[in-house]
Amino acid sequence: MVQTQDGTRKWLRIALPVSLVLNMFLLAFLGGQMLRVTPEVQRGDDPLARILAVAEATLPASDARLFRQSLLKEEPRYARAVRKVTEARQEMLKQMSADPYDPVATLAALSATQSAWTEFMDAIGGPLVDAIGQISPEGRRTVVADQKAKGILRVP
Repeated sequence: MVQTQDGTRKWLRIALPVSLVLNMFLLAFLGGQMLRVTPEVQRGDDPLARILAVAEATLPASDARLFRQSLLKEEPRYARAVRKVTEARQEMLKQMSADPYDPVATLAALSATQSAWTEFMDAIGGPLVDAIGQISPEGRRTVVADQKAKGILRVP
């Protein structure tokens, strides 16, 4: 009987500190997650909305405003391309979920999405470069660091 109590005491002397350390780690981890400011960026079909959401979530307010104004100033140059990307993505999703599934139609929808994306990038390239030029050097470095941290951009 005495050995059982000694074994229990020994186990409690080990378990209590381990439990306290694990609870403190969990508390610190959760606190860090709550304090970390990473606003949710819009997901969806509209690539322009996504670009603007990333800029607003990443850049200081003054840079985000300048970026938005510069990019939207040229919107007539690429508005049609934005619509085509959105429509092509929606058609691709429609084909992917169709019953019965048609691989030929899905492949055609994928090809149309790729073409629409290329057209969009060709149309928005100049205005995007101009808008980036409106951002402060610190803002541009912030965007690059954010993209690296998310694993989107891999620059040595």
